Amino acid sequence: MKRILAALAAVTLATLGALTVPTTAFASGTVTGTITNESSVGIPGAVIEFKYPGSTNYYYGDANGNFTATPPAHDYTVYIHAPGYAPEYYDDSFTGAGAAVVTVAEGGNLTLNATLAAGSSITGTVTSYSNAPVQAQIFATKAGDLFGTFFYASTDPVTGVYTISNLAPGSYTLYFSSSDSDDLVNEWYHDAATLATATPVTISATGSVVTVNEQLAQGGTLQGTVVNTIGTPIEDLSVTIVDDPYREFEGQPDSNGEYTIYGVRVGTHTAKTGGNEFFQDTESSPFTVSTSTPSTANFVVTPAFPDESDFEEKAALSGPTSVTAGKTYTWTVEAGTDGDVYAILYPAPRYLGAAHQQNDVATLTMTIPADTPAGTHKFTYSSYEVSGLFSTARHYFDIEVAAAPTDGGTAPPTPPVTQGPPSTPSINSLASTGYEVAPFLVWSSALLLLGAALVVGRRIAR
Repeated sequence: MKRILAALAAVTLATLGALTVPTTAFASGTVTGTITNESSVGIPGAVIEFKYPGSTNYYYGDANGNFTATPPAHDYTVYIHAPGYAPEYYDDSFTGAGAAVVTVAEGGNLTLNATLAAGSSITGTVTSYSNAPVQAQIFATKAGDLFGTFFYASTDPVTGVYTISNLAPGSYTLYFSSSDSDDLVNEWYHDAATLATATPVTISATGSVVTVNEQLAQGGTLQGTVVNTIGTPIEDLSVTIVDDPYREFEGQPDSNGEYTIYGVRVGTHTAKTGGNEFFQDTESSPFTVSTSTPSTANFVVTPAFPDESDFEEKAALSGPTSVTAGKTYTWTVEAGTDGDVYAILYPAPRYLGAAHQQNDVATLTMTIPADTPAGTHKFTYSSYEVSGLFSTARHYFDIEVAAAPTDGGTAPPTPPVTQGPPSTPSINSLASTGYEVAPFLVWSSALLLLGAALVVGRRIAR
């Protein structure tokens, strides 16, 4: 399921303009009209969208195609669609460039009628590199669309056949996404790794059918572990393929910190951790993916450096308040959650290390970096608890630091641990009909897009 949601987000982000809840603070005008077909018969349930950048107001026609809209006074692009018909921009345009500007004036009255033509469709079969039918989802985006509208369909799992309906004439890009757990590569038509290299699919007339078949390539597997600097598994983040343009490949570490990503395109890649604000994103060295042997990328993650204002003063249970740079000291602290405790020295953030907690108390044995300037510093300690609804506890106490000795008689200090992992981890070789998802929940367009994937969901969670 994660892979299909990521794929949906990827396709959406490639084309989507921001949609937010329309304001009602402005005085409104009134727009009435009728939406009919080419036989002048009213179309029941037509959707009329009044759009401008950052806002969409939705209105719906009745059983006879009549509607009344009261959008706030503004200049709009109006987008009209209904099941079985080709969506269009007012007035009779299939492209955003041909859309007319509709001005709604405060207290004004407008009449807006539209005639919709029969919808077209794209249909075909999705198969694997071994010619077997594939259970997949197909997303279509239209060139010239102003608002990131996408259309989608699922294949029949037995035959691999799909149909995307309710399309207007124009040029489309198609994206094919298969299961999280198979070895098939998600790709753009035809066998393209990026949107820029995708082969466009052209619908030349209303009411037409275009056939597009796709055979998905075989990919490889990436696996590895995610731990912190003292070896504790970290599961509340994701691992993605950095150089994949839309990051549709995503692995979720389990309770052992182990992750697996299937269907990675053959070739050289890098991977990256992310999705958790407590930890810094960490990127791997390049690795090569083949279809024969799993590749490996292991990660050691360190905490991000929040602003000093995020910490609350809380004294250590024990330990010195005056220290010397380059020397090692021990403190005991009560962090406030069950997670490991991470120490960072401020004001110039330096990650010192981590320690396990026992009975809500952690013992921090840390070396003050030798190049720490003399003066007052904040010794911060933070913990992050997944089981506590992702709660974070951040505390600090002040310490006075004396400069490291310079008489040459002191043993070389332990090198400090700075931002990022202490070393770079080694890398070893290793059918349904779709329609635009927009008009149903104005308050959460982004969640609606992801929810669409759940409605048509056919993916098995890893």
